Amino acid sequence: PESVQVRVTSLRATACVIQMLDKQNRNNFAELVPSFLQVLSACLSQEDDDKSQAVVEELIGIAESCGQFFRAHIAALLEAMFTTAKSKQIDDSVRQLAMEFL
Repeated sequence: PESVQVRVTSLRATACVIQMLDKQNRNNFAELVPSFLQVLSACLSQEDDDKSQAVVEELIGIAESCGQFFRAHIAALLEAMFTTAKSKQIDDSVRQLAMEFL
């Protein structure tokens, strides 16, 4: 399996591409959202606050620039962010970003 660092870097690059594409082409990337959540989960399970924060920041960036991108996966995203925000084991900065996403 790839390292978490490689997965986070890939997610960041993909997020940049998603934000630059028009709506029609952007929708081709929507199937990656569950993978984005897996990357976040991996970062959180490794207690890597910096990488977790980077992932949530990228998701916020996508939501701000093209919120409808997440439509098909909104339930899973909301559950992941709610779980992150309420967990006292996760760094406050990451929890705050999860709340911002919500």
